[in-house]
Formats: sequence, structure tokens, C-alpha cells
Amino acid sequence: MARALAELARRALEAIYGYRVTDELLRSRGIGLGRDSFLSRELIICSGSALAAALAVLALTLGAGEPDYVSIPAAAAMFAEVFVIVGALRGRRLARGRGRPVPLPRGRAPRSPMAGLLRRTFDEDRVRRLLELSGAGVPPWHFYDESARAALAGAVGGAASLGALAALERYPPAALAIWALAGLLAGLSVGMIAPYAYISYRASSRSSRIEQDLSTWAAAMMAYVSSGLTFPEALKRSASALRNGPLRRELETVMRDSEVLGSDPRSALLAMAQRSPSQLLREILVGAIDAMDSGKDLSGYFRDSLAYVLNYRRNYLRKLANDVALAAELFVMIFVVTPLVLAILLAVMGSMSVGAQPYYGELLAVIAFAFVPLVGLGYLLLVDSIYPRWW
Repeated sequence: MARALAELARRALEAIYGYRVTDELLRSRGIGLGRDSFLSRELIICSGSALAAALAVLALTLGAGEPDYVSIPAAAAMFAEVFVIVGALRGRRLARGRGRPVPLPRGRAPRSPMAGLLRRTFDEDRVRRLLELSGAGVPPWHFYDESARAALAGAVGGAASLGALAALERYPPAALAIWALAGLLAGLSVGMIAPYAYISYRASSRSSRIEQDLSTWAAAMMAYVSSGLTFPEALKRSASALRNGPLRRELETVMRDSEVLGSDPRSALLAMAQRSPSQLLREILVGAIDAMDSGKDLSGYFRDSLAYVLNYRRNYLRKLANDVALAAELFVMIFVVTPLVLAILLAVMGSMSVGAQPYYGELLAVIAFAFVPLVGLGYLLLVDSIYPRWW
């Protein structure tokens, strides 16, 4: 068991360092150790720091009178947090040390250690692709800087909120410090994850909005090509037939590249397919490019594409009805039944317990003012992910 845990910690340390630690790098930094010996030393340092922090949290929680089921998870969370932070900071220090530079991912260097940690956590190529699919129009380094600001703001806000709550309840200093630390870690985690989740969600939403307009675009292209218009002219008129949305903006970009920048329609459509978040649109565009290259009838191709899109849309609406029914059941279960059952249980347990009424009262306040609003917000995001209409 101990050997398995040590191997897991070693792999986590290698992942934090980005698998860039090589014998050549160590020699360029003036470190007279091999890769395995160096990672073993770093593992001891990171594990020792994390263990010291975990023992400190455990002592504080037990000294404050917290039960074991609160103290042990808090110590385990602190161990993981400190292990990751110490490893990331030492890995960044190794990468920025003297000697031959370490090959970093493409893009601008992060401005802060937090941005560097986020750069190691979220792969830059993946972030760049998500930013392109979401239509955000910002470089990856800007995303890392904004995510670092969000993480720091979340940490400060979480620590201030829970610390103020503990101060209002007149907790002892040790318990107040634990509450503030818990809020800091929770806010830091949320601030780090939220921007990445947002761009992923926006890319998915943009894909759904594109697929909603595909049937209109395919029908317009079929009509204009059948009437004898050239492909660029049909593409221009079909874009004007669409509502203002991501598909129309992409087609306007294609026309701008063709008319202003001098790019041929084939290259412009291929670039549009590469930056499109919708797999269905990519298939139609690649098929249109193949039809133009082989000299096939474009009218027949778009007629077949329209039938394919309508069949896809029919299946999508059938799936949408099932998803909406499931979302309605989840709303009743999570948003109505769960808070009501928890409130009843806490009220009954508080009335039967001696000297624990304030504790149960705090949990009721958390349910009313934190659990219910957060669940409501999560439900709105769930419904919008099923049928997005906001972006």
C-alpha cells in the first residue's frame, strides 16, 4: 500500500513538472543528480512540506474540538493542496533557473506564479483550441492571467466570507483560522476551474447555435445554387438569409477572406471547418469542398445535406424532449425535495439535541442562503447546456 501511494505521488510530481525533467536539463542547471534521483529528492521535499501542513491542520482542528470526520478530510485536502503548490513552485523555479532555457509551450510567458501553475494544469494547446471554438478571440496567455486573477479573487473572497461568518459566531481563534483556510482553498479551487469550465461551456453552446441554423443555410444554398448562381454569390446570399448568430458571422468571415483578403473560397471554407465547434458543420463543409474539387453537382449535394441535417435535427429534438423531462425530474428532486428534507431533518435533530441548536441553525442558514441559490444557478446552466439560447 505504501509503495503504491509513493508511486502515485511520484507520477503526480512528474505531471506537475510537465515531464520536462531530463538529465540534460539538470546538467544545464548545475544539479549533479540523475533524473530519478532528482525526482526522489523532490518527492521527499514536497511530501515533507505537505505532511507538515496536514499535521498542523489536524492539530488545529482537533484542538478546536472538531470531530474526526471533519479533521481528517481537512488534513488530507491540505496535504494534497500543499503538495501540488510546492511541486508547481519548485518546477517553475527549475524551469526559470540559470543555464540553457527549458522549452516552454508556445505563447507569451505567464506574468505570475499562479498563471504559471494554471499553465501547467491546463494544457496550452487545449486551451488555445477551446478559445478558438468558443469564439472568445483572446490568446492563451490572456486566459491564464485572467484565470489567475479569478483564482486569487476567489481565494480572498472565500477566506473573507467564511472568516467573517466564524467571527460573527464568536468562534475561538483556531477554529476561525480553520474556517478562513477552508474558504481560501474552496475559493481558490473555484476560481481556477471556473474560467476553463466557462470556455468549454461557451464552445458547446456555440456549437448548438450553429447546428440550429444549419437547416436554413443548407436550404438556402440548395435554392441559390439551383437557380444558377455561382458558389461565392450563393454563399453571400445564404449568409444574409440567416439570423444574427455564430454561423452567419463565420460565413461573413469567409466572404471577407475571399473578397477583401483575396483568399480562394476553398481555403476560406477549410479554415472555417477547422475553427468550427460543430462536427456536423465540419462534415458539410468538407463535403462541399470535395464536391467543388471533383466537379459534382452542388445543388444535389446541398439537397442531400439538407435531408441529412433535417434527420439529425429530428433525432436531436427527440433527445431534447427526453433531456428536458429528465431535467424536470431533477429539478423536483434536487431543488424542491432535497432542501425540504434536509430542513426537516435538521429541525428535528436540533430539537432533540442538547446544546447543538446553534450548530443546526447554521446548517439551515447554509441550506437557505447557499445551497438553494447555487443549485438554482446550476440548474439554469444545465437547462441552457441542453438547449442554449444565451450566447
